[in-house]
Amino acid sequence: MPAENARRQKTTARTICLRLLSFACATAGREVCRVDAVKFFGNTVTKNLNDHPVLTRSFMQMGYAAQQFMLGAFPDPSLLPSQQYAAQICMKYIRKPLAEPKKAALVNLFMPCEILHAMDVYPMCVEGFSAFLAAGNCDMVCLEKADEQGVPDTYCSFHRTLLGAVYAGLIESPRFVASTNIVCDANFSTFNAIAGHYQTPKFLIDVPGSDTEDAVAYVIEQLQSFTGFMEDLLGYRLCHERLEKAIVNTNRAVAAHERFLSALETRYMPTTATLEMYRLLTSHILLGTEEATVFYNRLANDAESCAVSSRKRILWCHVMPFGLSPMETSFGSDGAFQLLPTDLHYDSMFPIDPNRPLHSMARRLISNHFNGKIDKRLDALLTMARRLRADGVVLFCHWGCKASNGSAFLLRDAINDEGIPAIVIDGDACDRRNMSEGQFSTRLQAFFEMLGGREGAE
Repeated sequence: MPAENARRQKTTARTICLRLLSFACATAGREVCRVDAVKFFGNTVTKNLNDHPVLTRSFMQMGYAAQQFMLGAFPDPSLLPSQQYAAQICMKYIRKPLAEPKKAALVNLFMPCEILHAMDVYPMCVEGFSAFLAAGNCDMVCLEKADEQGVPDTYCSFHRTLLGAVYAGLIESPRFVASTNIVCDANFSTFNAIAGHYQTPKFLIDVPGSDTEDAVAYVIEQLQSFTGFMEDLLGYRLCHERLEKAIVNTNRAVAAHERFLSALETRYMPTTATLEMYRLLTSHILLGTEEATVFYNRLANDAESCAVSSRKRILWCHVMPFGLSPMETSFGSDGAFQLLPTDLHYDSMFPIDPNRPLHSMARRLISNHFNGKIDKRLDALLTMARRLRADGVVLFCHWGCKASNGSAFLLRDAINDEGIPAIVIDGDACDRRNMSEGQFSTRLQAFFEMLGGREGAE
């Protein structure tokens, strides 16, 4: 009977998704289509998750499959080619771990995923998956489940959303969980809790804050252990040819990213907070894949084709609160400001030595400007601000992120001392309950007025 019930629930979910897909295809290109589809998706997940987790899980997977199809068949004409492609591949890599959990690993944003791709393991990123739940309007039911399970409301909302999804049965057990300790002190607690809930193996890479050869050797040893951990668990060896291919993909993506930055120094390239969230996945979780290489080449081509602009340029620090109208009106094509990539994009785009891949990965983890003393992040921010000719810097303090909140005012004062205006804005990039759109808009607009910008197109 349980198997029969599960089969019926999956059939019901498939029927609902086919109706959703038919509706979307019939109204393709209309804004009402996207709005109504997201509303329908979020309402369905919210209403059914607690009582029918298997049904809801199947519905979500097929809904993501339908969305992936729609992004390919009916790409948003307002987006550049690279942006259209980013939406497609990010949907794919959000959906794949859900569809094939036994080939998936739950990871944090800073995990070196070239090894996973070489082992045919799909990485499921905490931050990415939670952001997709929020974008689909089905995060509240997960946050409420986390509250019921005693997860404190001062915890990072990305981690709270994921924990709620786990406790509610929205995602199945992955093959294993793995994370680094970089930036987020919630990683250890979250991944331990999830591993305990699923009774699945876990692996933590401890990255020292000091940048020494001993520290590099220490991380290399852990990466070797991590490779052995996966080989024992999966029952097959790491194919070095596959790893070499992943390294080639990463290096090509890094080279194209450098072309993109060079073009962006003088050009205006439209973007949104949602698109920048997609790029966080391409610059971290997707590194090592052919898709990431294709994306960054298209991104560089798009940037090089954009016009030179004198718009005010804003360097954003940390995660972005996507879905807020002030972000769209200020940084959209009709706005007066250029939204520069967040500093989270700059911590991982470094080439890998094909002769010493684990050494390069270890060095990349240790040299991450979020790892260690605050001076590293300040130097990275100033370097980015000067290169991209930033007129101002926004330091976004994400709710529950002690690392960003604790250093924000120190960074603001140091950046101001260098002659670049900076502001600290509190908010929440995932849980809308902790974000006042009115207050956020007021602070952002006041900062823009101080910079001398005007609303409206050039």
